[in-house]
Amino acid sequence: MSTRKWQKTGTTIETEGIPHDLVSLGGTEKDGCRGRDSSRHPGRVEGLAAIPTCRDSTGSARRLFVLPRGEEMRVCVICPGLGNAGGKAFVGGHENNAVRIAKSLAERGHETTVVTTPHLHSRPGDAHTGLEWAEVHSLRIPGTYASLRYGLGWMTKAVGEVKRLSRFGRFDVIHGHSGYPMPALITGLAGRRTATPSLHTLYCPILPVKGWRPYQVLSHSALARMYLNSVTCLGVLSRNTLQSVKGIGVPASKVRLTPPGIDLTRFSGAISAEEARRRLGLRGTGPFVLAVGDLTPRRGLSVLSAALKTVKESFPEIRLLLAVNMPLEAYAGGTFEVKTRFHQDGLDANVVPLGIVQDMPAAMAACDVMVAPYITIEGIADYPISILEAMAMGRPAVASAVGGIPEIVLSGKTGSLVPPGDARELAGALLGLLQDKSRMASMGEAGKQFVRSGFGLDARASEAEELYATLARERNPGFGHVNP
Repeated sequence: MSTRKWQKTGTTIETEGIPHDLVSLGGTEKDGCRGRDSSRHPGRVEGLAAIPTCRDSTGSARRLFVLPRGEEMRVCVICPGLGNAGGKAFVGGHENNAVRIAKSLAERGHETTVVTTPHLHSRPGDAHTGLEWAEVHSLRIPGTYASLRYGLGWMTKAVGEVKRLSRFGRFDVIHGHSGYPMPALITGLAGRRTATPSLHTLYCPILPVKGWRPYQVLSHSALARMYLNSVTCLGVLSRNTLQSVKGIGVPASKVRLTPPGIDLTRFSGAISAEEARRRLGLRGTGPFVLAVGDLTPRRGLSVLSAALKTVKESFPEIRLLLAVNMPLEAYAGGTFEVKTRFHQDGLDANVVPLGIVQDMPAAMAACDVMVAPYITIEGIADYPISILEAMAMGRPAVASAVGGIPEIVLSGKTGSLVPPGDARELAGALLGLLQDKSRMASMGEAGKQFVRSGFGLDARASEAEELYATLARERNPGFGHVNP
């Protein structure tokens, strides 16, 4: 499916002596392409000057915005798995960050093309709900996700698709996203094949190879250096990731610290805990603890189970809200090691699986504490973006001191850090907060201010916009130049 982007109205105005093009958020169904519906984008779009809604020649209402002529960019985003996972949810921290940044820039008038793959749990006909602001090209790749066959297929098809699309109009910048380093090669190759500046955002540090799975072997530091050096510019999530890529020989001049953007309007904390629990159909007095992620051992849910067994002695009604990367029915009908562990620890009545959460702000508002008991951050993100979202909602975090997590969970200020794999320390940290509501509230407020001061989406989108323009000008000095 492809989705029509911004449409120039053919009208030019001048403000302060600078020519601007008028662009419309309106659009119509034609040739299988969905236009932009202005009713879905009410009010002011940040960074653009709004002109009152008017009627076009067909009588359709269109909301117009002013763009400086010559400054609007054509951006190609490369990231697998951006397909909608049912409803309006996107699964995964870096996937959500890629979508938020790209959408923010699209709303500022930049033409956005997304090259991706369907999500595993996408529903037929609804795979790209929520991506109407972009032109979406979803590629079906044979093989099991993360297998060698899948990786080679994704590389070949993604680079070929970007090359094909560039024939219809040159991109100003290509932006890829990934946890592991190998996909940076896709971004780099796509840039070279189309003579386009390439930016790749890496969400995980380079770690020693500890397994023989293809994605682990292909993440060896020597290979990672080659992948990362193939792009024009490398963005990294955290200072920890920054040090790791410098450590394998990526030049410091190539690397930029690009933390994620949190939608402070959506994750505002405006909804009360009581209302959120009512929406989610939660029962009991709690307290409520939220964990977000998949069910793999690296998430540390077995350690959390052992810790909650201890916490339950003081709080018999404690509930673990489990937001996972699969539909609720898949969790309910599946056989998973962690489910067995919950049963063995007598927590069947205390665990509340939520499946793929459509309303993550409500799930975070419903909890008292966010918990991230990670054993390792390999292949995930150097710190879970969900921690920042919960902190923006005023919820303190209890998390393992691994990777870049200590950069955002300031122990004793915005939450508590514990050694990875230590159920006793984890239980103690949870009890320390749950038994002291005043401390829990003060940490929650400190976390909210921490996120608001350094991770707002508007600021992050502006930084991305500036970086895109810098890369475009370096490749094409005439970019953005307006002839008199």
